[in-house]
Amino acid sequence: MYLCTIKVNKNQRHHQPTETTRRSNGQQAFCLRGHHSWLDNAEIATLIKENEPYQKLNDLVEMIGETFRKPKPTEHERWWTLPEIHELLKERFTNYDPKTSYEKLGRALSNQQFDFESDRKTSGHVYKLMEK
Repeated sequence: MYLCTIKVNKNQRHHQPTETTRRSNGQQAFCLRGHHSWLDNAEIATLIKENEPYQKLNDLVEMIGETFRKPKPTEHERWWTLPEIHELLKERFTNYDPKTSYEKLGRALSNQQFDFESDRKTSGHVYKLMEK
């Protein structure tokens, strides 16, 4: 591996390879021609976009945060049951554990960071949510 650095002497810039292991002549020539060995912003954006399908959320709270938000007072809200939330998460996230209990899901929905409104009905808890 090698690293291209810029050494500044009396307002002159020189590409100075710094050896961290053995450097080949081709690597040195590449550096001396002024090629950069890092990614620019456009290349980083392209990599991020191409890697999106491989990014997995592992935490239930993160999955909920990516799927739902608290509705604004002016929005038409919807009350979601735990089975409905469970099914949507199962559809959206390949790594969502279908064996997740409703109790665990309810605890995650009650996380203070969300501040979701909930109500207890005879059929179970319901949550006022907006799907993202």
